[in-house]
Amino acid sequence: MKRSGIFIKVFFYTIIFSAFLVGSTAVLFSSQIMSYYSGAQLQKSAPLTSN
Repeated sequence: MKRSGIFIKVFFYTIIFSAFLVGSTAVLFSSQIMSYYSGAQLQKSAPLTSN
């Protein structure tokens, strides 16, 4: 009984750590993608407004 309880705890903490890692990575990449997209939009709209 104790051994299965330890494995359940390890599995639970591994799932929590993996979710935290994936969430932080998604936040990091979403900020980079949004900044790139806004920069591309500015570059695309800049020549149109200057003409």
